[in-house]
Amino acid sequence: MTSWLNYFEKVFMSTEQNAIAAKPAHRHIDDVVKQVQTERYVEEQRARAASLNAVQHNSPGLAAKLASGAELLKMAAVPVGARGPFLSSLANQVTVRLPIKHEALESYRKLQRGKTGHVVKGRFSTKATLLSSPQRDTLTIKGPAALFLTGQDLQGIEDVRALCAEFVQDVLECAGIDIDRRTKKMISTGDYDLVSVGFAAHCDCLNRERAKALMVALRDHMVGIVGEFGTRKFCEILFLGQRSKHRTLKIQQVELGGVRPMPPDQHAREFSPKQADALVRFELTMHRAALESKGLGRVADWSSDVGRTLFERHIRKFVGLPGIVIQPQGLETLSEFMQPRLKLWLLGDNTAFDDSKDTYRRHRKTILDATGIDIRQPVTAQRQVETVAAVNSILHYGFGYRDHSNIWEQLKQPSARKRVLKRAG
Repeated sequence: MTSWLNYFEKVFMSTEQNAIAAKPAHRHIDDVVKQVQTERYVEEQRARAASLNAVQHNSPGLAAKLASGAELLKMAAVPVGARGPFLSSLANQVTVRLPIKHEALESYRKLQRGKTGHVVKGRFSTKATLLSSPQRDTLTIKGPAALFLTGQDLQGIEDVRALCAEFVQDVLECAGIDIDRRTKKMISTGDYDLVSVGFAAHCDCLNRERAKALMVALRDHMVGIVGEFGTRKFCEILFLGQRSKHRTLKIQQVELGGVRPMPPDQHAREFSPKQADALVRFELTMHRAALESKGLGRVADWSSDVGRTLFERHIRKFVGLPGIVIQPQGLETLSEFMQPRLKLWLLGDNTAFDDSKDTYRRHRKTILDATGIDIRQPVTAQRQVETVAAVNSILHYGFGYRDHSNIWEQLKQPSARKRVLKRAG
């Protein structure tokens, strides 16, 4: 053990950027690492509190709780006597391209010019966009299909093929675009291009505070891990691959009563804003490049379970949870070459693993497998422990899949009065 400590001290003491290098040489390196990690952790918490106060200025008490690691773990615990979670998964946002001959879109009186095309309103005042090819022989239709058909996007169906058929026919009808029998058959069989599709699932966090806690913990867990990671208002919305041509994951807390109130005649209107505030929505959008690479470029290529399969695979890839357990004591199992590097990283030396991409990946996996610590994350090991525990606790209880095709017909009826949003027992 002496050899690696000597090596570590030599490398460490030669790093001018570390102010701690001036500390007495007799101090044990582990004590130095512990002290630096503690100081960084306190500074992290202070910075997080400032950021949360800026976006949660109306709830300073909540901001303080979310900034504290200890309080975050308390919030993540499942409340005693908690009801069963509301589970829901559905396909929603779609873009399709169909070979349909049509007049100039300006000639259809039910269409209005929008920012990127012509817009039509559905029965619930939800909008879809139509784009025409220069020869007017192809139509591109895009919009939130479940929302357009039912006025809400909390419950729906996972069957992309069935959803697109209903959405396209409803949009064309609302736009006043007549189609012949051959075109109707094409739409029903899915013999047209799928440009993009979004699949969503929800986590029922049981209350608004736990939903906020999940968003904060997810932000801290994902920052640095995933390329093209972005946020809005610190943790209000999380984006992974926002500008990707392949796939984008968007995570946000549902705000039913604020951003988009439900119409009074909409079937699921009894789902209150308070209940919706407890939901965090995960939506994966597959773009054209990804769809074609998987042989899913036509609507007809989709079976009813494809969306959930793809979503599950990429959620695990992006989020990496559950299953991660951080065990700092595992550091002792690392080689004498790897231990000093990890300790340099814990001291804040970002060049500790300045290797080729392949070597970096190999070293990251070695450390992750042994300790659970992810060297891609800029947060301290202690914060990694807290965020992993918090996210695992909330997702384990509240995240799941449920297709609501059994009430789909009811959801599409504006005059329905029966409550359909029921929570699992």
